[in-house]
Amino acid sequence: MIAKILVSAKTRGEAIRKMRAALCELVLEGVEHNADFLAGVLSSEEFESGKYYIDTLTKLINNS
Repeated sequence: MIAKILVSAKTRGEAIRKMRAALCELVLEGVEHNADFLAGVLSSEEFESGKYYIDTLTKLINNS
């Protein structure tokens, strides 16, 4: 692990918005990272609604 990004907000929607913004501003050079994948997870309907299951990440990986 190179870094951990945490956000805090009063609502889930606001926390998701803040995390998207943080990932968009992230700059890592010289190493591979998964920031784009994480932004995709945050944008998925399942994650935004809070109705995700154990296979949600597998589905997102297979659709990317």
